[in-house]
Amino acid sequence: MEELSRECLMETLDVFSGLKRIGGSEDEHRACGYLIKKLQEWGIPCRVYECDGYVSTPIEASVTVEGMDQTFEALPRSFSAHCPDGVTAPLFYDVHAHDQLKPRQEQDWYAGARGCIVIGDNFYEDYVQKLRGYGVKGLIHLWTSEEPVLHYETVSPVWGTAEPENGKTYPDFPVVGLRSCDRESILPLLTPGACSRTATVRSVLQCGCVRLQIPVAELAGETPEYVLVGSHYDSWDYGVTDNATGNAAVLELARVLSQKQLRRGVKIAWWPAHSNGRYAGSTWYCDEQFEDLDARCVALVNMDSPGCMGAQEIGFSTSGVAGDTLGDILRRCTGQAEVVIRPLGRGSDLSFFGPRIPIQVSFDFYQAPPNRGRWHCAGSGGGWWWHSVEDTMDKVDPQLLMRDTRVLVELVKEFADEAHLPFDAAGCLAQMRDTVADIRTHCGDDFDFAPVERALEELDKACAGRICFSSDRQAKEAGGRLTRLLCSACDEYHFDNTFAVGLLPGLQLVRGKHRNDLPPQEFLYWRTAFRRQVNRFVSECTSIVQALNNDADSVV
Repeated sequence: MEELSRECLMETLDVFSGLKRIGGSEDEHRACGYLIKKLQEWGIPCRVYECDGYVSTPIEASVTVEGMDQTFEALPRSFSAHCPDGVTAPLFYDVHAHDQLKPRQEQDWYAGARGCIVIGDNFYEDYVQKLRGYGVKGLIHLWTSEEPVLHYETVSPVWGTAEPENGKTYPDFPVVGLRSCDRESILPLLTPGACSRTATVRSVLQCGCVRLQIPVAELAGETPEYVLVGSHYDSWDYGVTDNATGNAAVLELARVLSQKQLRRGVKIAWWPAHSNGRYAGSTWYCDEQFEDLDARCVALVNMDSPGCMGAQEIGFSTSGVAGDTLGDILRRCTGQAEVVIRPLGRGSDLSFFGPRIPIQVSFDFYQAPPNRGRWHCAGSGGGWWWHSVEDTMDKVDPQLLMRDTRVLVELVKEFADEAHLPFDAAGCLAQMRDTVADIRTHCGDDFDFAPVERALEELDKACAGRICFSSDRQAKEAGGRLTRLLCSACDEYHFDNTFAVGLLPGLQLVRGKHRNDLPPQEFLYWRTAFRRQVNRFVSECTSIVQALNNDADSVV
């Protein structure tokens, strides 16, 4: 694609690589000013939304262990407790941190953790919430892969800005992270489940409300419908590959597409406070622009961490895009023969399951073998420097950044120009059926999936196995609702928690639940919650079927 400019991409990186774009900071605001300046220079319509957001920024932390004269440098987890004077308690080594214990086994095991500082290799939000319920005093997370850096991370269970009730769920104890090599010094001294030594955890965070800015470029199309492209522009430290490279790519997308006539419009947003606000910017935008998104947005594309050193392979996570569409674009732009296409998960400003947006896609970048999967790093193309002070300009591969930007431009053009949106209803329904069957095999017979299965049968008849809809309206009415069901457990006006639970999260809640393993009262609670999710599922499916049956030519 001759229109792409390496010079423009590298100019943005040169500017952003000198800015520590912590959410709500002056450097983040300077980055916003740069983006608006460039858009205005190119004559691209743009605006800046402003909002308040609550952020939690890790500063420093340390760990000391009884009997060791070493102080271990650590990093606090965002949204954990600010404890500058330290917390001292016995250490509880949790060898079941990732295990799915039966309820009574779990209660017996974690009874020993009450009043202790837990140490182990899990820091995910659902685990932290479990520990919170068992009354622990702190958590020391040991990184599992070999890189020598400390990684920033978060333990917020809340997606975006909290409401009064879920605002009470932030951890009230310190959570800090150590390097993998530190486990070799500490763990040999500990006995699993026994509290033989004490530790002191000190953590320093800056928490509070800040002013956020959301720059948005708005390219008009021939119709009112549009594609929304998002890219978070805050960072941990300098964050060049997470996500200055993504910011440069979508800015270049705006410049290139502004020179073309598009069927649908394209809006390009740079999200603030992705990291220390847990998607505070994108959730605010979804709340404030809900009516417009629900009525006119037909696709969402998320760009995070392109152009990383060693990230030779590209994949996609998607809610329902036809796999042939993604594969064809990738082969055409890169020659890559095989494409990994995964179900859409939760993360990286995927904050738009409430509005009926049928197509949602996030780029995935992978290190080439032998480094693929070597480091426990979700971003920066799987590079070891992710979420660390080492995420600097030398980790960028300009040639790969040009390649990844080319794929982005072609993908967005496809969604903006194709007469029929390539939403794979048949594939989406197949995912639903497979997921329901899998959940059924992992829970007791007291949970009745028959209404769900009947609803899926009716949906299958209405969609007739076809892979796209004849109008954007029908794509939103059917595909948008399917995506909402597939990826969300709550109503359209709220956000799920941040737990990674898989597809059909509303039904996933009974995975692993059996009557004989639970006290009668608790089992009743789970069965009631499940029945309400079944009602929601059936109601949504019925609405889709009615909409499609009212228009016999609604699928093609």
